[in-house]
Amino acid sequence: MNALSPKYAPEINRLHAADPKIDILWIRGSDDLVVSNQSPFDPATVGAQGLLPNWPGLDIYPPQPMLDQTRAVLEKYAKSGGTYREVALQDTGHFPYLEQPITFNKIFHKHIEHVNHQVI
Repeated sequence: MNALSPKYAPEINRLHAADPKIDILWIRGSDDLVVSNQSPFDPATVGAQGLLPNWPGLDIYPPQPMLDQTRAVLEKYAKSGGTYREVALQDTGHFPYLEQPITFNKIFHKHIEHVNHQVI
């Protein structure tokens, strides 16, 4: 549930320093409830809705902005010379490769072909 949280991905700066850099593809579902800025699986989101007893409040325990965290890591990667592409499949939740396998595979395989041409 921690999309690139520094607590659980402390070495993320290695991504920014990588050389050579390859293009990164981030495919996600537009309706993903798990990886979102207001995930109902995040106790802080539940607390902010008044559903978690003794929740300490936004200042101490704010909801984790998972989309924003992931995007910030990828934007920093781009600023350090890499590139990334974010694709949000519409009407799709947490499992785009299961919910829209044909669309997912088209996007994914096109990306793999592109990356293979970069490496060769």
